Amino acid sequence: MKLAELVGPLKQLDVFSTLSDEQLMMIINGADRVVFRPGQVMIEDGQSGDAAYFIVVGLVERLAQPEIGRSREHFGHGILVGEMAMLVDHVHASTVRAKSEVKALKISREMLYAIMGDDPAIADNFIQTIKSRLSVMVERIKQIDETLEVAENASFETYMMATH
Repeated sequence: MKLAELVGPLKQLDVFSTLSDEQLMMIINGADRVVFRPGQVMIEDGQSGDAAYFIVVGLVERLAQPEIGRSREHFGHGILVGEMAMLVDHVHASTVRAKSEVKALKISREMLYAIMGDDPAIADNFIQTIKSRLSVMVERIKQIDETLEVAENASFETYMMATH
């Protein structure tokens, strides 16, 4: 696959969707090309990460901790794994390993920061993406808090009625 053919699939990802084709080509050109054999671990639970992997070809499996929910998920080409690690210091919460031979672009934090230094608009893109995601998370937390408050009030009222 020609590098320019990766612009479209990267643009499909939320984190890269507002970048120009030229900005995406800077990232593609700066990324390392890596190959993982079937069974090889790409990302390990509990380990610090410094890069994300954009899957160009192949199939990967995410092995989540039981408390996260689903224990295994499979992903193919066109996905990005380890996204947070390319932006900030991050400890992975699950293991990702290759199910088949996987060809990927390794987008390191160091390379991405260097590109952001050359083109601050790329940094602004990531800031806006993170702000948007945080806003969604805050709203979800508010909804959970409201649900818990209603449940606590109902439990208290039931308790009061039972004891009087």
